[in-house]
Order: sequence, then structure tokens, then C-alpha cells
Amino acid sequence: MGIRKQDPRRSIDTSGKEMQLSSCLSIIVVTCITPLVLGSGNLYGDDESDRSSERIEVESPVAATIDGDISITRREVEQLVNAIAQDENLSPVIQEQMRRTALTQLIGRQIILKYLEEKQSAATETDLKAYLSQLQTRLDRQGIAWTVFLGRIGLSQAEFEMSVRWKLSWDNYLRARLTRENLDKFYEPRRQHFDGTEISIRQILIKLAPNSSQSDIEKATGLLRQVKQNIERQQLTFKDAVKEYSQAESARFGGGQGRIQRHDSLPESLSKAAFDLKVSEISAPVVTNIGVHLVICDQIFPGQKTREETAQEVRRAAIRYLFDWVVTQRKGEHAIKVMMFPPSDETGS
Repeated sequence: MGIRKQDPRRSIDTSGKEMQLSSCLSIIVVTCITPLVLGSGNLYGDDESDRSSERIEVESPVAATIDGDISITRREVEQLVNAIAQDENLSPVIQEQMRRTALTQLIGRQIILKYLEEKQSAATETDLKAYLSQLQTRLDRQGIAWTVFLGRIGLSQAEFEMSVRWKLSWDNYLRARLTRENLDKFYEPRRQHFDGTEISIRQILIKLAPNSSQSDIEKATGLLRQVKQNIERQQLTFKDAVKEYSQAESARFGGGQGRIQRHDSLPESLSKAAFDLKVSEISAPVVTNIGVHLVICDQIFPGQKTREETAQEVRRAAIRYLFDWVVTQRKGEHAIKVMMFPPSDETGS
């Protein structure tokens, strides 16, 4: 009898819609500036009432600083979260998770901007002025005052200019690297992430409270690292380990998650780790917003999608990879201080 198919969302204690929004936030923060796109048609598509420009220019509390000279405001964090969540009725836990994701990615932006400035690849003042001039022309045609525009997107002048500087600089960096040749090289070793491949997995989950300290995370990670070692030494079976250690609802069914695709509702870090496995291989402990996971791959069902059919998905994944790679390489060179969350929080540190 095969593994009983379980909805993966039951094991991560969140709804698919909420997880989709959280994942979407990560993509938007990496690739975009605001809900605004310089294209045809009205910038907003509604008759939203004008907001006071004075309200936007009021100083916003600082969420984090980089090297003491770059500040990220709480307003910038909230603007990005609101752009995705909009009127969705999200649980407080997911709202908090999305704020943490937004702040982490905004910190990453500044690290990358500093890197591009060092390489003399960042957008220049001339580039910034040209973009703002183009936008001003669009606003004038639609009869929208600049202060009203800033009010509607929820950013101050300085915050918006920083957002534009990021977009222009990041776009330049991507144009130079996302060639067809480089995208093919990125795709080949990750083919099953994109071609519709499904895998059957089981997991062990040690849950963590939303306010867990780094010490709590390390304790759970250490435990699952030892469990993995015992299984690999044949001192314990994965099935028995699930019974003894897993706190997921799926533990009642041997930890089975059924057949999943790469971009189902599992957290990104967990899904990526699972799809990097070979049959019978066990992942290293994976930390998510819910807890620490250990995953085993039971079976792989090859997908049939062609490279062309997955072109946009591959490009988006490559963008996220480049973002994370640069941040990982450069993060240790910067002093990052986070004020938005409790002292035990490790966001952006």
C-alpha cells in the first residue's frame, strides 16, 4: 500500500493562500519596487481618495540599519507587505512572517546596492533623474500631483527614490547575467525543479514557537542532525524516528506528505531541500517559520515540461538565486542592526 496522501499544508499549520502570499512577497521584493509599473493605462485603476503628503513625509521608525549609514524604515516594510496582502484577512502569525521576510529582503537590497556601487555598476544620478522625469510625465498626463502619487504608494520621496535606484541597478545587473547560456546552465542541474516532476516525501517536524530564540532553533536542529546520523548508521529507521520525534499532524501517517510538485504550498526552503534529494536520501535539517524539518525522498515521478515551457519560471528562480548568492557572499562585510523585532530575532543579522 502506498503512502497515504496528505495535504502538505496540514503539516506546516497554515493555509495555502497565506503561504502563497508569503512566497509571492519574496519574489516581489527581489524583483520589483512598488505596485507601480511604467506601462500603459492608469497607474491605479481606481478613484482612491487623495492622501495627505504631510502624512507620508512624517518620519517613520527605523526597522534596521546597515553600516550605520543606511536606514530601512518600518513604512517601507509595511508598504511591501500591503502591496501583496492588500485586503486579505491573514492571521497575525503570517503577517509577522511576511514582515520578517520583507525586512530581510530589504536588507539584502542594500547589501547588493553597496556591492554594485563598489563595482561601479549601480544606477547613476542621471539614470535616476531620467526615470523620475518619465514618471512625472505620466503623472502629469493623468492629472496626478506628485505628492498625491507618493501618498497613494505609501512612501516618502527619499524612500521612493531608493526604491527606484534599486530597481534600475538590479535590472542592469540582471541584464548582464541572465543570458540564454547562463539560464541553461542554471536549469540543467535543477531540471526536476521546473519540469513538473513530482516527489513522494516523508518528514519529521520539531515545531518552534513564533518567538523562538536562536538557541531554541539550534537545539532542534542539533536533535534532528543526530536523528539523521542515527538513521544513516542504521541505528534507527525513519519510520520509527517519525513516531518518536515528529510533532506534525502527518506523524499519524508515517510523516507522509504524498506526491508534491516543486512549487506546491510547502515553504520554499523545505521544498528546495526536498527536490534536491535522490531516492532514499535524507535532507539536512531545514528551518522554516514553523519549525525544523528532516525530509526523506521515497520516490520520484519525472515531469514532462520542456525547457521552453518553463522559461519564465526558470528566469524567476535564477533571479532569486542571484539575489541570495550576492547577499550570502557580502553579508559578513556589513554591520546590520535590526530594531523592528525582539532582541532574540536573527532577521538580517
